[in-house]
Amino acid sequence: MTSPATPEPTPLERWVGEGGWLVEVLLPRTDAGVLAQGVVVLVVLAGLWTPARRSGLLQLWWGGAAFTAGLFALRASH
Repeated sequence: MTSPATPEPTPLERWVGEGGWLVEVLLPRTDAGVLAQGVVVLVVLAGLWTPARRSGLLQLWWGGAAFTAGLFALRASH
């Protein structure tokens, strides 16, 4: 008796499957991965500072920064 062939995973299954790149982005396995994410977030927030200041949206910028910091803290405590 032969077993049915295992179907090839779809691209979405590869992204979110065990060891997929999306899982690695959301839940990095190493401290270096977390550090890299922190650097990227800081660069993005620094790049948005001037446009937010010119548009008078610094309150929104601070809120987004605080929310992002909260997500990092939540993930660190998990």
